[in-house]
Amino acid sequence: MKALVIIDMLDDFVHGALANPRAQTIVAPLQELLEYARKERWAVVFSNDAHLPGLGVDEVVLAGQHTHICVRHSAYGALIRGYAIAVPRDAVCAFEGVDEEDALEYLRTVYGARITSVAELVGQGPEPL
Repeated sequence: MKALVIIDMLDDFVHGALANPRAQTIVAPLQELLEYARKERWAVVFSNDAHLPGLGVDEVVLAGQHTHICVRHSAYGALIRGYAIAVPRDAVCAFEGVDEEDALEYLRTVYGARITSVAELVGQGPEPL
């Protein structure tokens, strides 16, 4: 079973006072991923929700903002709890000026995250190299 964790995709962080303009570019891929996850009956978690362990989840899919901070910290939390981690590169973003590839590489090499794509997760394409 998979769980999709959507991080910091709050109205205030996308359009409001704390908005990251790049967040708007990941709204459509996140909507596609969320629709697929719900159809496939994945557990869906938003970063402002709390869930108890033991719901049968063995892999978490992390998506949302900010790859180099919040996604990284969420990945660490998943890692120390024994979950496998997947991060779709087209459903995460960082602040302007942050090297997105470096942030993803950190997740891959340090936390063992599988860097993938929304298309791969929803069965529409191959996993990226």
